[in-house]
Amino acid sequence: MGVLRDILTYRKTVLICIITTLAAVTSGYDLSYFSSLLVLPPFVRAYGDYNATTGTHALPSWLLSLITSIINLGEVLGAILSYPIGVKFGRRGGIIIACITFLLGILIQSVAPIVALLVIGRFLLGIGIALAAASVPLYIAECAPATLRGTLVATYQFAVGIGLILGTATVFGMKDSNDKSGYLIPMTIQAVLPVGLIIACLTMLPESPRWLAEKGRTDMARKALHRLANKDDATVNDDLDAIVATIERQEKGHWRELLSGPEARKMILGIGMAGWSQASGINFVVSYGGVILTSIGGIDPYVANFALYCTALPVILLAQYLLELVGRRKVLMFSMTCIGCINVLDGGFGLAKKSAGVNNLAIALFFLFYIAFNLGLGTTIWVSFAEMSVGRNRSLLMSVSTAFVWFFSWVVSFTFPYLYNPDSANLGAKIGFIYGALMFMGSIWVFFLLPETAGRSLEEIDTMFALEVPARKFATFTCPSYQDPEATKFETEIKNGNVVTAETVV
Repeated sequence: MGVLRDILTYRKTVLICIITTLAAVTSGYDLSYFSSLLVLPPFVRAYGDYNATTGTHALPSWLLSLITSIINLGEVLGAILSYPIGVKFGRRGGIIIACITFLLGILIQSVAPIVALLVIGRFLLGIGIALAAASVPLYIAECAPATLRGTLVATYQFAVGIGLILGTATVFGMKDSNDKSGYLIPMTIQAVLPVGLIIACLTMLPESPRWLAEKGRTDMARKALHRLANKDDATVNDDLDAIVATIERQEKGHWRELLSGPEARKMILGIGMAGWSQASGINFVVSYGGVILTSIGGIDPYVANFALYCTALPVILLAQYLLELVGRRKVLMFSMTCIGCINVLDGGFGLAKKSAGVNNLAIALFFLFYIAFNLGLGTTIWVSFAEMSVGRNRSLLMSVSTAFVWFFSWVVSFTFPYLYNPDSANLGAKIGFIYGALMFMGSIWVFFLLPETAGRSLEEIDTMFALEVPARKFATFTCPSYQDPEATKFETEIKNGNVVTAETVV
């Protein structure tokens, strides 16, 4: 009941954070609708080559590869750009720029059935998706109270799930259309969400108080804190003092700092979470789930995708609650262990004889995989990114983490055909053994290296990194308070570089 009580107490903050996740809905929509467009006859006729012998149109392999992969290049660039954009324009500014990029991409790819425009549009959409992925979780993490931060940041994954459902439903509604409206309506209707979010950002959403404090705008930061929660002046001033004290003991960040010390540890944790999320095989499931379910059980691909995506929503809601109830580490390890077991069972199908019973079990495991992923790994990754990206290099750390998500996504997509297909390694379903082993390794990695950050303020997390507190002691470590008599001494030691080591304080 503590989470529900906090939601009611901080209802303004909750509403503001939920509004920002409209960007995630747009990302999920684009992910699901475009893969369905590739088989729509009107789209194929508009962009495909005509075969005079068969009298039909088909998308050439080079074009199919280009328009499905160009978005990944845009995502990597968008993640890199999120750092200077976040520093210069703030978290809210980053969200607005992401939405503008969304709109440009949608407009360009919709204006005419020209391949070059489609490619440019997809590239811009990739930039927008990455900017949103870097800006929204960071904005939520910096605005949310510590007791709700995990729940609210995890809303990003829930919003992606809603977008996946909306995209599939929209294309399903247009599948019988025989003219260009069959693909133009799904393409253009997604513009509604970024337009709505831009309006909300300009009229309702305050800038992150932490970013404002970093820029020396303490009065605006105080006003932002008041807008985010119904707190009295004394409490708001205490919160602002803690934020300012943390900023004052920090020098300007730099790329080189990510190569050593606490900043390197934060970066490695972010990159690690990015890698484990993609090593699960989720990219393959989302991209080809409907096709696989259709081939196994003869299910309509639209129905299959819709059912798969709907399954995730209640699971993500449960995960949002569990993240605060039992902590990030336990949820992650349970999720990754379950995914590992499911992947190993899937690998067993590569050795089993095909039968109706085996096919039905394969379908059940497919849904169980999606449930296990969204229960922990898929939801917690954004929380981890936001909570590992603390301190003076916050924007830079978030940029690196999100860039590696798209990089590892490309690695999995690139290597999968070589491992799976008969003309290469010919592993087939046995590839599940590889993904399963990686998940078991990931669970061990979480146990030894990933800190527990539930219930901690961002300033406390940054302090524990500075003090080199071991990962498994984050949950019980007592941080010096900025209000107690030791606070001044603590700040002075930090400024002078005389930081007490983990072995001394634990």
